[in-house]
Amino acid sequence: CARRRTETAYKAEGVEASWHMTAKPTGSTPTVNAALVHRQFALKVNVAKSQVAPMSECAFLGFTIKGKKIRWTDKALADFKHRIKELTGRSWGVSMEYRLKKLGQYLRGWTAYFGISQYYRPVPELDEWIRRRMRMCYWKQWRWPRTKIKNLLALG
Repeated sequence: CARRRTETAYKAEGVEASWHMTAKPTGSTPTVNAALVHRQFALKVNVAKSQVAPMSECAFLGFTIKGKKIRWTDKALADFKHRIKELTGRSWGVSMEYRLKKLGQYLRGWTAYFGISQYYRPVPELDEWIRRRMRMCYWKQWRWPRTKIKNLLALG
């Protein structure tokens, strides 16, 4: 099976560029010719990060496009959960005030960055999970049964 070459020319701001992609005829995804891009534009191309794929399979700065909606990637959500686990760990020996301050800073930053996403379904579940983690921190901090009873009665 011979490989097929396709060439597409682009004109942008007076610069003409040709991107050469090679594809196997059996439907595999084409690849960008990194040497050619380096020669024509003097750009370094990371072949491991470069791909020619449908938009639903591509990720850029923590976002991906599914259908007509922009949403955060699964990796971004996993990183978010990992950071929340660090901030709400029971063995992190800091005051609750400091913990809440750091958690609030991280949550505000994350929601400001990923707020443009149109994917809201897991947000209530994440909120419940974070609140449960905070209750766990309080429970660990109170430590003794008499302290737990005293603090629960004080809360009403």
